Amino acid sequence: MESFESRIDGLVERCERLDYVTDTTGTLMAVSQGKWLPGFDDVVKEIMALRGAGALYVMCNVLPAGTSVPTHRDWLPGKRCLERWHLVVKNNDYCSWWDKANGVVGMMASRWYGPCPYWLEHRVSNLGSTDRIHLIVDLDIDVEGARYEH
Repeated sequence: MESFESRIDGLVERCERLDYVTDTTGTLMAVSQGKWLPGFDDVVKEIMALRGAGALYVMCNVLPAGTSVPTHRDWLPGKRCLERWHLVVKNNDYCSWWDKANGVVGMMASRWYGPCPYWLEHRVSNLGSTDRIHLIVDLDIDVEGARYEH
């Protein structure tokens, strides 16, 4: 998994002002999978410039303190396997990401991580005392050789 530093400031406050819906895992989502969250054009432009591709979807999720999302796969329209990038906005030392391809990945705030293989089994947990906030951008790049498992 690759990582790039983000140069965008003030994202914690912007994300904390959003309205969220709680999904069945306890994750707070500003929009659901395969949707575009308005108001984050600067974020989208940053990862598009880094990767040289357009964006299709933008999301913001909050993983509340003490929440663990069990192993799962995410599904996008048409079952496309796109380059998905996570920009960690707020984190703590007790958050972890695991996926079947990369194992455990330690993610730090103000950094982009990807491509995150959402079509493979993955899980995330926040065992700390503060929320974890991250933005997700799906780029219009099909990952070569990637496919959903059955």
